[in-house]
Amino acid sequence: MVSLNDILILNAELAALVRAGIPIELGLRRLSTERSGGLARLSERLATRLEQGEPLVDAIRREGAAVSPLY
Repeated sequence: MVSLNDILILNAELAALVRAGIPIELGLRRLSTERSGGLARLSERLATRLEQGEPLVDAIRREGAAVSPLY
């Protein structure tokens, strides 16, 4: 499971990527190399799913308990 702080970082990263018009999977892949631990692994898994064409909401939903149900 990722921490609340990790979720906040992920959320800020997603918002910044959308504002900048950068493909989310590219930004998440970069985030996975810049961070460590749960956030790096989560970012890597999400990037892989997005690259395979999965919608972001489904990719996050597949994480189950690893991501807060509030997300």
